[in-house]
Amino acid sequence: MPGSGRTTDMYRIEDVKILGSVIRARRKELHLSLDEASLRLGVGRRLLLELERGERAGASIGTVFNILQRLGFDVMLRSRSTG
Repeated sequence: MPGSGRTTDMYRIEDVKILGSVIRARRKELHLSLDEASLRLGVGRRLLLELERGERAGASIGTVFNILQRLGFDVMLRSRSTG
């Protein structure tokens, strides 16, 4: 999780629960309450809470990208080997 002391943290995101836990860990690493983070990120408190819990699988991809960028994440995709 964030705060491991490495210069670059990478996460394998396989479902919304993992994504939510990474977002929550980053928020806590930044010492932001849910209310503070929702204001800073420009999203509703409930949306952020549900996303952190992995309960918001229907959130728009634009909203999720915006949250990730504002939390300081870069999003990269790597194709899996098929052989």
